[in-house]
Amino acid sequence: MSTVLEQIEQQIAKLSTKAVKKNTGTIRTVADGVAKIEGLSDVMYNEMVQFPGGAIGIALNLEEDEVGCVVLGDISKLKEFSKAISKLVCAIIFEMAFLNQI
Repeated sequence: MSTVLEQIEQQIAKLSTKAVKKNTGTIRTVADGVAKIEGLSDVMYNEMVQFPGGAIGIALNLEEDEVGCVVLGDISKLKEFSKAISKLVCAIIFEMAFLNQI
C-alpha cells in the first residue's frame, strides 16, 4: 500500500504547471437567473461557465454574438461587465473525483 502511495506522490511531484488559454467573456446583463455573456466564442451547448464569486452557470442559448447562461447560485454577486470563464464539465468532474469529493 505504501508503494502505491509513494508512486502517486512521485507522479504528483513530476506535474508541471503551464499557461492555458481560457475562453473568457464579459457579462452584459443579468436578469431572472439568466446571464447574457459576450465574447465566449468557443463555448459549447451545456458547457459550464464560472462567474466571479464562485457562481456557476450552464450555457444554453448560443447566439452569434452572445451566450445565454442559466446561473446556478446567487446572482446578486454578478455585475455587468464582470468576466466569465467557460470550463469543460469533464475536467471539473475529474478534479472532484481525484480529490475524493464525489
